[in-house]
Amino acid sequence: WHWDFGDGDTSIVQNPTHTYDIGAYNVCLEVSNAAGSDAICKGMIVFNGPPSAFFTYSTSNDPEIAFNDLSTQGPTSWSWDFGDGDTSTTQSPTHNYLDTGDFTVCLIAANAFGSDTFCQTLHIYNRRPEAFFVYTVFLDTAVTFTDLSGFSPTAWSWDFDNNGDTSDVQNPGYLFPGTGGTFNVCLTASNAYGSSTPYCDDVEIKDLVGIDHISANGEVISPNPAKDYASITLPKRITNASYQVFSSDGKLVMRKSNLTSNAFNIDVSSLQAGIYFIEISENETSFVKMPLMVID
Repeated sequence: WHWDFGDGDTSIVQNPTHTYDIGAYNVCLEVSNAAGSDAICKGMIVFNGPPSAFFTYSTSNDPEIAFNDLSTQGPTSWSWDFGDGDTSTTQSPTHNYLDTGDFTVCLIAANAFGSDTFCQTLHIYNRRPEAFFVYTVFLDTAVTFTDLSGFSPTAWSWDFDNNGDTSDVQNPGYLFPGTGGTFNVCLTASNAYGSSTPYCDDVEIKDLVGIDHISANGEVISPNPAKDYASITLPKRITNASYQVFSSDGKLVMRKSNLTSNAFNIDVSSLQAGIYFIEISENETSFVKMPLMVID
């Protein structure tokens, strides 16, 4: 026995079993013995089989991409992997990418007879950024903001909702007034494609002291914000004391030892504008840490 299944596969088993994809086939059987051989062919159409996965996509609304399932052979379920950690089981989904770059998108189409996988790589060019930020409050009034905007912004515009104060730094620090209140801080992020819709979040500040100084357990730093220098006043005389100045990301930027007076000045004229923290120690034991806002 010699079977030709019409799809390129053959067999010499008398009564074989063969798996087909959906389609039309011409199946032939040739039989032979000592007296000779004979052959017969029959056409058949296979209606059931695993899908053949395929899809197209449109980037006309980049970064929102519309995917179109074009799988054949009757899929009944779809599993999408968009290449950025997100997935979908919708037949023809739309997906919004949050960054620029190349993404390999895979579709698994399945039915009762099996499954098939098809993948393509697409490039997201981006459009306007999507603004987003988080913030951390230090010692009640000093706040650092961290930009987490998507789509590669190249410029940032912050509004701190206080006396018209703004910033164009990506990750700024800001010292809110100690009088307390709720400040609706907004960020607009921009790139070559345009500007985002502003993202705003309320910052809650406790009602403390005036806006011209910060006091912690009797220790006072003034003026605050400072431009050229800041004066520190302590509630008691100290011996073998020192101070260290740290940037908002924890880097040591200034240090002085052998302090013996309970009042001294710190020259901040060489520091870039931003939020800093002054830590004062006596006999190598830290006893106070206060925020300082340096302005241009």
